[in-house]
Amino acid sequence: MAERRITYDNELEIMIEDYLANPLEAELERVIEGLTEEEQAERKANVQQVLEGREKFEIPSAQVLHNIMEVWRAFRPSVYKKLKRMESMPLEAERLLQEQGRIKSKLPYNRETTDMFAMVGKDEDPLNEYPDY
Repeated sequence: MAERRITYDNELEIMIEDYLANPLEAELERVIEGLTEEEQAERKANVQQVLEGREKFEIPSAQVLHNIMEVWRAFRPSVYKKLKRMESMPLEAERLLQEQGRIKSKLPYNRETTDMFAMVGKDEDPLNEYPDY
């Protein structure tokens, strides 16, 4: 296989390609040089959480992961640099998607947002209903 040349334009594609091509279980035992023990433990915990989440949520497409990572690179350079150093960018993107999936799965049927009526019956308006004291 020819050596890949990583540039600013293709680094996200290569990260995602490598992430999706390698089994996540292998990441549990992998040690990345330059990381503190706390960062290694945090990364391992994130890998474990994503593995558990994959039982409920499917693996997201490369395009979705790429979009999240693009946003980090554009608007949150410090987050991008930290995740890149920890080699956990696509992992963190998938974890974020699973978190969003969990939140959506807790919503009442066919509702996109939560509001005060999600917590009470639709006929009860907590702003107008006062208890009798």
